[in-house]
Amino acid sequence: MGVLLYQFFTLQRPGFGELGPLLKGQIWEYLRALLGYYVLFELVSVFIFMRLAAQYVRLTGMDQFKLTLSGVLGHQMRFLPFVLGSILVFGPITNGLRYLAVFYPDYSWASYFPEYFFTARMYVNYLLPFLIFGYMVLNINLFLDYNDWQRARFARLVKPQEGTAGDRFLKTVEVRDEEGETLLAVRDVLWFEVEEKNYRAFSLVQTYNIRKTLGENGGRTGSCTIFRVNRANNHKPRFS
Repeated sequence: MGVLLYQFFTLQRPGFGELGPLLKGQIWEYLRALLGYYVLFELVSVFIFMRLAAQYVRLTGMDQFKLTLSGVLGHQMRFLPFVLGSILVFGPITNGLRYLAVFYPDYSWASYFPEYFFTARMYVNYLLPFLIFGYMVLNINLFLDYNDWQRARFARLVKPQEGTAGDRFLKTVEVRDEEGETLLAVRDVLWFEVEEKNYRAFSLVQTYNIRKTLGENGGRTGSCTIFRVNRANNHKPRFS
């Protein structure tokens, strides 16, 4: 993707730049240059980039952050210095290997500098493709980690075995908090509340919004004792 993006930006050069052979119908020559001169060596760039990224995330503590809007934005911004700095590492390596392969065995300083020497133009050529690639990889992994984290939240709740007496009773309720949807154990609820068809569950830690009523969630509350307060203030609470 990065190679094709770079070649697209060379269309304004004489002869349509890197895409010139393709536009002139020289398909084989174009594919040979694309795969042999560009893609093959840029795989080295990708490999170095990914290895450095893994170390950067581990050393800077980016593998943990608060799941809020500011936390996610901060996570994205902390990755930017790595992308900008990593080009200074893999750029000279990739182009040095490319030079060694293309000019073998006739090496000279005149053929190496400045075309294969690391220059500002080379840095700019790498910048946009690896910004796109780097943030694409970062956010795909962020999405996958979020799914794993959500599954772990559900796994922490013990489900009753099928065929036992506990199957008849409600053990968990589907709730939503700032971090998303999850299951809340009934034993952790202090009280339930309804106000204008808005259902909430209160625990020692926080308040949760409930998508369904207790009946819709699927059963009775088993060993948990619940007193239901009548809507009218002049009635005493009665046992449910």
